[in-house]
Amino acid sequence: MSDFHGNNPYYEPEKCGLELIGSYDKDNERYSFNILAVWKDIETGKYYKGEDSGCSCPTPFEEFDSLADMTEISEHEAKHILP
Repeated sequence: MSDFHGNNPYYEPEKCGLELIGSYDKDNERYSFNILAVWKDIETGKYYKGEDSGCSCPTPFEEFDSLADMTEISEHEAKHILP
């Protein structure tokens, strides 16, 4: 389980050992977010997805501290999950 050491996987994926493959705001609202994101673990090559939502106050994925906060997915799903 990779520890992100206080770094945000969405805004600083490389500091978390990740590559952000892509993201999608499902609602695309002005003062809120509902984001689905897909990452690839640089070390293992495994893919993960994460979802976060909130108003304009919190930062997306600020409470994600490790890979345990995400869901492992297949490479096939990673390539087809985002619109």
